[in-house]
Amino acid sequence: MHGLPSGDCGITLGDTSGKGPSAAIVAAMIQGMLAVELEGGCSPSAILSRVNRRLSRRGIEPRFATLVFGVLSPHGTFVYSNAGHNPPVLLAADGVRRLGAGGPILGAFGESTYEQELVSLSEGDTIILFSDGVTEALNGREEEYGEDRLVAYGIAHKSLPAVDLVRGILQSVTDFSAGVPQADDVSVTVARYRAAGGEFAPSAGAKL
Repeated sequence: MHGLPSGDCGITLGDTSGKGPSAAIVAAMIQGMLAVELEGGCSPSAILSRVNRRLSRRGIEPRFATLVFGVLSPHGTFVYSNAGHNPPVLLAADGVRRLGAGGPILGAFGESTYEQELVSLSEGDTIILFSDGVTEALNGREEEYGEDRLVAYGIAHKSLPAVDLVRGILQSVTDFSAGVPQADDVSVTVARYRAAGGEFAPSAGAKL
C-alpha cells in the first residue's frame, strides 16, 4: 500500500521469475522504479509501461516479473492495470469479478502497452490480490488449492477485517497443504472500500 500525493492509495502485488539473489535484485529494482513513478501521478497503465521499458533494458537475468498496480480513491473508484499477474478477485455487492485488464509480463517486450480499467466500488467491496503460490499450493494428493477455494473463502469470510482476512487465507492454504513443502511463496493482500476511509491489509505471506 502506498499513500499518494493526490490522497489516493496505491495498491500493488507482484512476483519475479527465478529465485535467489537475482530475483531479489529485480524485485528491489521494481520497487525503486515504482517509487519514482508514483511521485509523478501517472495512470497505472502508463506506470507499468514505463517500468516495463526500464526493466527490459537491464542486463540482469532473469529480469521478468508480473505485477498488478491499482489506485483506490476516497470516492470509491479503483483504476488498475495488470502485467501478467494473477487477476485480483473483486468481491462486490453484485457478485465476483476477476480484474485482468492489462498486458504482458514486465521485462519481456520493451514496447508493450497496458490497458487499464476503472471500477466503481460500493461500501464494503473487497479486493484480494494474491500470488500464484496461493492457488498453486499442493496437498499430499498433488491437488492444487485453486482459485475456487480462494474465492469461496473470501465470500464466506468477507465480514472479517482486512488484516484478519489475509491471515485467514494464509491459514486456509496452510491447512490445505498439511505440511507439504511448497515451491513458491504464498503472498496475499486485501483492500476494502469504506466511504469513511479505506481498510487495508499490508501484503503478508509465508513459505509453506
